[in-house]
Amino acid sequence: MRKLVFFLLLFMGTGGFAWQLDLQSSQKLDQNLGVLYQFKAYQYKHFPVWVNMVALNSNYHATLYIQHKDDIKNLSDIAKQMQAVVASNGGFYREGFVVNGLLINHQRKYARFVKNSLLSGIVTINEAGKVTLLPRSGAYQHAYSAFQTGPVLIQNGDIKPVDDKAMARRIVYAQDKNGRLFILFFDNVTLMQAAKITQLLARYLKLDFKIAVNFDGGKAAALYANGTKSPLILDEVVPVKSIILFTAER
Repeated sequence: MRKLVFFLLLFMGTGGFAWQLDLQSSQKLDQNLGVLYQFKAYQYKHFPVWVNMVALNSNYHATLYIQHKDDIKNLSDIAKQMQAVVASNGGFYREGFVVNGLLINHQRKYARFVKNSLLSGIVTINEAGKVTLLPRSGAYQHAYSAFQTGPVLIQNGDIKPVDDKAMARRIVYAQDKNGRLFILFFDNVTLMQAAKITQLLARYLKLDFKIAVNFDGGKAAALYANGTKSPLILDEVVPVKSIILFTAER
């Protein structure tokens, strides 16, 4: 397998260290929905970070799926049942399996917008099934579906200051200036490391990410992608409240 290596100098703290990206594999998604990449990102004196990245084509249709506590299933099982090509967990939830922050689905509002440092991003889905990532100042009132998540990691191409302490599995959604959508799954990183590697991936793929937003991570992080060679199944450890399902346009 041909290995592609990309270098970028990123500064952490007072010293500079070179991050490297190795492209481990790539495959087309089923129904020509995009490409699934697997990268290894590594840095001096740091364990390698495995990154699975879905680059969606414009022919996707997204649906927000909300689970109820009396009927909980694994994300991958729901994806297969709904014949989704790609699926990921969505926003945060609180004790009692109650959504944390704004939730609109099928034009019905289930939970109100909240202001805090964590939920600084909004994900909207229009009636045509297209996703838009917004800072919390964005307009969401007329969305077909919407929920809060965060924090925002990249805005207008710049990395935002975020908490840089906890290591965890992460799900990050990113969108370029042309509206193309990307989903990234990190195996064990801080928020700042996720932001820097996301920016590095954008440069590697010659993209310009306008915005990147963190989703609920840790034990709730989950990603399913049905590739033409083999499926990727990264299941959650705890139940997830909201799921975004991606199918091909009909």
